[in-house]
Amino acid sequence: MWPKENRDAQYLNILNLLGDMYFDAGLYERADSTYLDIYHQYLKYGPLDFWRPYVVINNMGLIQMEKANYPGALHWFSTSLALAQENLHKPYKENLLAYTKVKIADAHLSMGNIQLAKEYLRQAEDYSYHLVYDDSKREILFLKSKLLLNEVNTKDALQLAIKLIPL
Repeated sequence: MWPKENRDAQYLNILNLLGDMYFDAGLYERADSTYLDIYHQYLKYGPLDFWRPYVVINNMGLIQMEKANYPGALHWFSTSLALAQENLHKPYKENLLAYTKVKIADAHLSMGNIQLAKEYLRQAEDYSYHLVYDDSKREILFLKSKLLLNEVNTKDALQLAIKLIPL
């Protein structure tokens, strides 16, 4: 997929865009196949100290969530988390770890593992507020709302969900 003579960032960007187009269009089988090939290229050739491999891996987890394959989603989110903890050394590492832990929590919630969902959510919230970007903060709020809704605490769930509506 990534020929030796074209192993530069531009060629890899094209492959990533192809996977993203399939993903955004809801063509999950094609996106999954493309992302899996890209994932193997990242493992073989790198770079792993960059945000893009983790988007690929997390998107494979999101695809499994769409298919209601929660153990499969958990596998990809956990893989992303482990690789990022070991290989990512950029300033946005904490944001990526927070986002990924929220996704792990969401997979656990979908499987009915409420305590694990709460634990991973707590871990995501433990990162310094100023190191977590707005998109990850919204994911945290949304999952907190889902957990409250799961506990039939509709009033508090609604109050959190309203915070997600842009003004």
